[in-house]
Amino acid sequence: MKQKFLPVLFCIITITGYSQFIIGPQRTLGGNNDDELGNICLTTDGGLIAAGRSYSDISGEKTDYNRGIDDYWVIKLNHAGNIQWQRTLGSSDVDECLDVQQTNDGGYILAGNSQSNISGEKTENSKGVFDCWIIKLDASGNIAWQKTLGGDQYEFCNSIQQTKDGGYIVGCMSNSNISGDKSEDSKGGYDFWLIKLDAWGNKQWDKTIGGSGDEFVNKVIQTNDDGYIAVGLSNSNISGDKSEDSRGANDYWAVKLNKNGVKQWDKTAGGNADDYVNSVVQTADGGYALFGASISNKSGDKTENIHGGFDYWLVKLSRSGAIQFNKTIGGLSDDFGQTIENTLDGGVILGGQSISPISSDKDENTWGGFDYWVVKINASGKITWNKDVGSDGDDNLRSIKEVTNNKYILGGFTWGNVYGDKTDVSRGSNDFWIVDLNYNNGSTDDATVSNPVFQSKKDDNTFSIFPNPAKNIVNIRTTKKSDFVLIDQSGKTLANKTIDGNGTIDVSAFATGFYFIKNNSTGLSRLILVVK
Repeated sequence: MKQKFLPVLFCIITITGYSQFIIGPQRTLGGNNDDELGNICLTTDGGLIAAGRSYSDISGEKTDYNRGIDDYWVIKLNHAGNIQWQRTLGSSDVDECLDVQQTNDGGYILAGNSQSNISGEKTENSKGVFDCWIIKLDASGNIAWQKTLGGDQYEFCNSIQQTKDGGYIVGCMSNSNISGDKSEDSKGGYDFWLIKLDAWGNKQWDKTIGGSGDEFVNKVIQTNDDGYIAVGLSNSNISGDKSEDSRGANDYWAVKLNKNGVKQWDKTAGGNADDYVNSVVQTADGGYALFGASISNKSGDKTENIHGGFDYWLVKLSRSGAIQFNKTIGGLSDDFGQTIENTLDGGVILGGQSISPISSDKDENTWGGFDYWVVKINASGKITWNKDVGSDGDDNLRSIKEVTNNKYILGGFTWGNVYGDKTDVSRGSNDFWIVDLNYNNGSTDDATVSNPVFQSKKDDNTFSIFPNPAKNIVNIRTTKKSDFVLIDQSGKTLANKTIDGNGTIDVSAFATGFYFIKNNSTGLSRLILVVK
């Protein structure tokens, strides 16, 4: 096995050795089924924590059995990339972890979604259909406390952050009226639902924020003035909490709150088509950088045409929410922006996935399907470099962390095998994939990772979907001819199609909401958000 892969590895080392980039140690972490990373966080001991969802039983790196369908899967790595401990946390149904942070006491806070009643590690029944599930772990990964938060309908949680007072701000979306933990009625369809918890997980306040249409929150952070900013997509015109009309279809929407959850301002940014914001950071000048994806040409607030399909779209707001500049970044095909982080040099680092060849802003071809795509923006808003990192499968980047100047940790998931930049075999279907990326810095002596060679066969029947959210068409890429079905939350089949390689499912006739696309051959399902 080692002899078989030696020429590939030598080729990788040779190529990167003559470039400005060094792809350093990397880890593939997974079991025999589907494992998708939600986020990573650097830890104070020089290691990192990775969390996401897992459908795998004991196999590969996974040391605990599957509880139901998907479970939370949390892995603590030390400074050398070795596993210190891991936890499978779940119940009898669907549990998806989407965010993780280290807390001030050295423990960890997890946030995601659950469709389960009391079972497994879950100690509270569901409040409705889907709920937010918040879990506090101690430094060793033991459960300190947990909270199920929701109304009588659907709540989905994408974001959590520890606040300066030791509590937490939680970012969810909800279509529930007053019920359960929800103290305010829906403003229309889905709304932003923000929850402030104390250090022990007790609710201090909650706010429902939205217009007459649908709003889906993706990120909320505490701001320098002890308030909060929440970002997500909106298709509402002026109504409810929305002070500006829609620019076209779905737009970026940012809402600034004070420390008590009272709205101070909101800002809509978009073009004449779909614009999806996924992340936000506060910048050194007190303003905000919003990041996501756009398929709008020059129109509305968008000052540049798209390069091909979806592009990265970066929008800079002032402290008061005025648009200062926006930048469209992409190649000739689809590029989906997912994550943004401030960097030590005063700029930002952008990450997502790209299927574009060398074109426009993209300097390298993809290796297979979608690859990780990292773009560095300096303090003046200009691109200083960009890097494609990928394998022979679809690689989905979800998180970037800067370790030191020009050294980054990339976290996401992949179904790829040893190919391109990937030096370890697939464990099953999708796996967590964590990669060191150094720009103009060849030193990797501070972290040495031993990648065990697993003999497990690569799953030859997995699939990915895009875009997500989707408006009219969902694209499906599959490694083996399979029957796919679109299922609503009640389990009713709404559409079915046999797909071999690439195909689509038309969702234009379906109402805004969450659905499942299921591969009938394997039983694997993926959650898809349909928006209008």
